[in-house]
Amino acid sequence: MTLPRYDEYRDSGVPWLGALPSHWQVGRLKFLLSGMGSGGTPDTDQADYWSDDDSGTPWVAIGDLSDRTHVRFTAKRLTSSGIESKRLKVWPEGTLLFSMYASLGHAALLSVPAC
Repeated sequence: MTLPRYDEYRDSGVPWLGALPSHWQVGRLKFLLSGMGSGGTPDTDQADYWSDDDSGTPWVAIGDLSDRTHVRFTAKRLTSSGIESKRLKVWPEGTLLFSMYASLGHAALLSVPAC
């Protein structure tokens, strides 16, 4: 493995970050994203919120992204009523997912449109 030469790095200007490859830029994440949001869990006692077959919209839970780099399927799916109940957004393929609460720090890319 060939390591980049030291002169191909520059100071990031962020003390805890240190040096970065010279072609990288430093910026606030919120300015680099086309959108950012969080989700919620529709009432699990409402059977009409949850799909029993493949016709529903995939719903991503922490367990769906904990041990994967890409989320291609989910354990549960929502009906349109379930999506509307929590005003959830259906995020497109390529969305970066990350856990903020339980299992903090897991990240994966969404490979299918999902909530």
